[in-house]
Amino acid sequence: MFFPIESFTVGTYTITDSEMFMRADTSGGNVIFDMPSGIESVNFLIKKLTGDANTLTVNAPSGKTIDGLSSIVLTANKQCVWLVRQSDGNYDIVTGGGGGTTVVRDTSYLSLASDQSIGTSLQDVSTMTYTLVLATAGKVVVGVDGIFNAGGSTMFGQALGVKIGSTDYIISERSYVVGSGSDKITTDSYSGRVGVFLTPGTYTIKLRAQSIFNGSTLQAGAMLIIEFPELVGGGSIIGSKPSGPCAGTDVSGTYPDSLTVIGLQGDILPSSAAKKMLRRNAAGTAWEFVEPVEVLTGGASVARRGGINLIAGTNITLTPVDDSSGDKVDVTIDAASGGAGIDMADAMILKPFFTDKSLLPSTVIREDLYTWPTAGFSNLNSGTVSVASARVRFTPSGNPANIGWDAGASYAKTLLVVGGLRPQSFALGIFVSRTVGGPVTNEPKDGFMVLIDSGTGLQIFRSVSGGAQAVQATEAKLTAPLTTSGPNISMAIAYDGTTVKVFIRYGSECWIEAHSIADASFADFRYYGIFFSGNGASNVMWAGCPLAFYGQ
Repeated sequence: MFFPIESFTVGTYTITDSEMFMRADTSGGNVIFDMPSGIESVNFLIKKLTGDANTLTVNAPSGKTIDGLSSIVLTANKQCVWLVRQSDGNYDIVTGGGGGTTVVRDTSYLSLASDQSIGTSLQDVSTMTYTLVLATAGKVVVGVDGIFNAGGSTMFGQALGVKIGSTDYIISERSYVVGSGSDKITTDSYSGRVGVFLTPGTYTIKLRAQSIFNGSTLQAGAMLIIEFPELVGGGSIIGSKPSGPCAGTDVSGTYPDSLTVIGLQGDILPSSAAKKMLRRNAAGTAWEFVEPVEVLTGGASVARRGGINLIAGTNITLTPVDDSSGDKVDVTIDAASGGAGIDMADAMILKPFFTDKSLLPSTVIREDLYTWPTAGFSNLNSGTVSVASARVRFTPSGNPANIGWDAGASYAKTLLVVGGLRPQSFALGIFVSRTVGGPVTNEPKDGFMVLIDSGTGLQIFRSVSGGAQAVQATEAKLTAPLTTSGPNISMAIAYDGTTVKVFIRYGSECWIEAHSIADASFADFRYYGIFFSGNGASNVMWAGCPLAFYGQ
C-alpha cells in the first residue's frame, strides 16, 4: 500500500482515510489533527517536522481512543507516531510516542522515488538501502509496503522482502491463477513486517523484490520501514541517527512509568524504583522490581534488601576490602581465641536457673569464683578461720560464730549463693540480714538464716528487729546426704520483699527449691555471710567458692 504524503501548517484539520502520511510544520503555531472514524484497518503515519514550543495534537474520533487516550501530543522536533485503526474504530500506536516529550520507539523509512522494473530473480531495489548502526543488542522490526504493476500483462506472482546483512527475508509473496479478460490480474499491493534480534554492529538493510515469469514494475512510493521498539530509557540503541521522515528523533528525557517493549516479551514494565533490580517473576509471566540482595540463613530467606550490614560481635574482627577489578567486596572475618565464649559465673553458679525464675537481681555485688575473699566482718567466738585458695576452714571453740560482708548499700531484692559447704556433726549455714550482732550476740538479728546439719536436716530461721531466732521451716529429708564422704552442698537464699526462697544443690547437680515462704517483714538487706555452730576442734567445718551476692 502506497502512503500519500500531505503537509500541514497551523490550524485544525479533519483527516480522511486517503491522507495516510501527514507532516505538520508547527513553526507558525499549534496544529491539530482530528482522526477519521471507520472500521477498516487503515495506517496513518504522523510527524512533527519542526523543533519549537508549539505542539501537534492528534485527537481520537468521538467515543474512540488512541491506545486508551482521547488524544496524544507530539512536542519534540521530528517526533513521529504510526497509528493503526482497528475493527472497533479505536486506534493503536504501533510505534512512535505521544504525551509531551515522551518517546517510546523510533521509526525511520525510505521511499522509492520512481518506478523500477523487477526481474524474475530476487534482486535489490535501487536506492532502497539503509545502513543501521547498533550500539547495543536489540530487536529491529523491518516492514515493506509496495505495489507491483504488470503493465497490462497477467501477473504470475511477485515477492517483496528485505535483506539484513547477508540474510534474505521474504515478507510478502503471492502467486496467481492465470486469467484473461476481466479475470486477469495486472496490479496488486504487498506489505508486511519481520522482527529480528540483532547484536551490536553495523548492518545493511536492503529492499528486495522478485517478479515470476512476466516482468513487472514496482511503483514509486514503495517503502522500506525500520522500527526500533526497544528504546527503554536513557538513549537510543542506535549508534547513528537514521535517515528518512523520522530521522533525528530525540529519545532522551522522560519516559512513561509503563510501556510495552517488544524485546522484553511484550510485557508491561512496572514503575521503576531507586536501587531496585528488574527480573522475571517466579512464574515467568511478568517483570518485577525487587531489592537486589536476598539474605538467607540456613537456606531460608530472611528478606530482600538493597544491602547487607555486617556487624562484628564479641571477639570478632571484620576487614572489608573493595576489589574493584573483581567487581566485589572481600570481607575477612577473624575470631579472637579464648574470650568470653563461656561465662564461668553462669557455669559455676548456674545463673540462668535464677534468671528463668526471675530471682537474679541486676547488680553484681561480688562473684568470687576461684579465690575465697577476706571477710568484711567476723564474730568467731574464740574459733579460728583459715583460708586455702578457694576454701575456708572454721575450727570452733565457742558456739556459735559467723563471718560476713557488707554490701555497701541496702537492696530490696537479693540473692546469696555459697558453694562447697560441708558440716560435720554441727550446723553450718548462710544468712542475709539488715544488721549483725557483736562478738557475744553474734547471730544475725534482723533477717533470715538457713542451717543444715547431719542431725536436724535443713532449718530456716527468722529474726525481726533484734528479736529471737524463730524456726520457719525444717526439712529432715535432707539429712541423709550430709556425711563426711558425701558431696559438698551449695546453698542459696533469694528474697524479693514478699517471699523468701531457699535452694540447695548437691555436687554438680541442678538447684533444688527446698522451701518458699511468703514473708514481707523486711524492706531490704545489706549484710550477708556464713554461720558456724560447733564447740570443739573435732567439729571442723568447710565452705568454698563460689561465693556470690547480687542486689537490686
